[in-house]
Amino acid sequence: MDTFALYCDESGNSGPNYIDKDQPFYVLAGWFIPESSLVSVSVELEKIRAEYVPDNHVGKTPLDAGEAKSTTLLRTNRGLRRLTSLFEFMGRSGCLPIFLVAEKRYCVAAKMVETFLDPDTNEKFAMRFTGDTVTKNEIANTLYDQLSQGILDDFANVYRNPSTDSLREILDRICDSVRSGINSELADALAGALPRIDEIARPEIESAKLWNGAAGTLNLPCLVSFLMLVEHNAQNCSVNISKLVHDEQAHYQAGYEAVFDMFLTAKDSAISLPHTDVSIAKIKNIPMFEIATRVNPIMQSADFLAGTVNYLFKKITNGTDLTDVERNLAEFVLPALVLPDNPKLTWPILSQRTMTKSFAAIRGLLGDESVSDTQSSARRPIVPEMPVFPVVDGDTKPHNGQRVKIDLPLFVPIGDKTDSPLFIRSFEDNAEHGCFVTLFTREQTAEEFLSACRDESWTESFHVERFDVPQLTQILELLDFYAKHTDLVYVFDSPLLEPKPTSVKHLREGLSQVMSRIERAFLSGAGDLIFQRHQHGDVEFASLLASSGQYVARVLPDGNLYTGESREEVVQNLLDGEELSK
Repeated sequence: MDTFALYCDESGNSGPNYIDKDQPFYVLAGWFIPESSLVSVSVELEKIRAEYVPDNHVGKTPLDAGEAKSTTLLRTNRGLRRLTSLFEFMGRSGCLPIFLVAEKRYCVAAKMVETFLDPDTNEKFAMRFTGDTVTKNEIANTLYDQLSQGILDDFANVYRNPSTDSLREILDRICDSVRSGINSELADALAGALPRIDEIARPEIESAKLWNGAAGTLNLPCLVSFLMLVEHNAQNCSVNISKLVHDEQAHYQAGYEAVFDMFLTAKDSAISLPHTDVSIAKIKNIPMFEIATRVNPIMQSADFLAGTVNYLFKKITNGTDLTDVERNLAEFVLPALVLPDNPKLTWPILSQRTMTKSFAAIRGLLGDESVSDTQSSARRPIVPEMPVFPVVDGDTKPHNGQRVKIDLPLFVPIGDKTDSPLFIRSFEDNAEHGCFVTLFTREQTAEEFLSACRDESWTESFHVERFDVPQLTQILELLDFYAKHTDLVYVFDSPLLEPKPTSVKHLREGLSQVMSRIERAFLSGAGDLIFQRHQHGDVEFASLLASSGQYVARVLPDGNLYTGESREEVVQNLLDGEELSK
């Protein structure tokens, strides 16, 4: 088994400035280079340096000559072709690229979540929220999409030089903006941090100064993620690593070395994260971490890769079409985002908007059929989970991740003896499906259907069972049973409407997302924010912020369903509809 040295470098480093409009991405990238290929790769890189830095190269040894930089090669088609040929050569030499790319403005929104929705200092949330990256990503994406540029920029500036007063002031502004532009529930959740803003401010103030300010930058958390990505590949792909060498970083070198030592000597435990096999854990397979202190020809390969990744993401997000020459180069870099796991070669920290653009670009490179939704969601689903805190904007259409819109409870004909659901033979002999199953959103309709369709061939009688939110697990098990026999289900929403035929698989996916949303909301502590009980005299009813951004209410346990564009409106609609407001 070959041993690899890993050389890495940064691109887009703007320190604590998260809002540098010229540098929207931070990239940390490098190459796993087999030690048996170090000489040949060095020779190839030296050719590029001699070609692009001729004045510095004449009369000097390679270590004394200046470096060729990605910024120089990326300016011309000639340079782009030279990078393409280099990456092709390195691939033939057994080298593997690896990179992390972080969208700075999205990281600002994510930092809001980490700062103000920490269960340690916000009593609105339970400790389980700490590891709920799905909901955290959802909230960060919502803040990224919905907050104004000014609010995001002002928070980023406050975070560079935080104080108790400045954090309190910006949190007040964020809450006001969220309440008016997103929903009241998320605003209340964020406001839960206000009573303990002093405790929140103290470590932020200290970290802004730690290691020459390194702790207040993207660089350190991205370095940790990169180290974990490397460690994951070493553990799971039998990659033997001799050392990891980072290009010179005089300003933050002490912080980088301290972070590596921290994880090298950490206790043997791990924090698992949803939607990825990479864990935050002790470093066991990277024996040496070095900061390059002199010019090293091989380090240029890391600079070329980091600069190329940054260049391509800027082009993609700006909506600029790639030229043929750029496409040839991109084919050696971007598909790593959708390669099957093990090895994992990328860690994107991107907004959903940028993820969508990125995968669209990759589909354009490889062909629409070459990149499946499963591959696209290798790091984070391209179709998001149902949001716990959706945007309330009067748009009552179902969430775009929801394939089938259906109300609960559901009523299902079940056999009295076998507890098996009712299967109906297709109406036409040449039907694609030999049988189908039925679901009902009204109990009376289900009972009437059973009476009308009773067949002498039935070997047992059937009754109607009710499945509501508490029985979601049983509904999913029922759909799994259906899927073994048919993929066609008819959903009867009303006795006056034609039943809706749909796929059992798609229905199960939709209800799985409903279940996931409910589970995440209540385990994180947010359930009490989106679901509220009310009492009016002797009548108990409940209101809910649905994933569509619409509010719904009903008298418990199974009264009529009312809708509204705010919680106050839906409550009043219910009171009026039930004649309780008189």
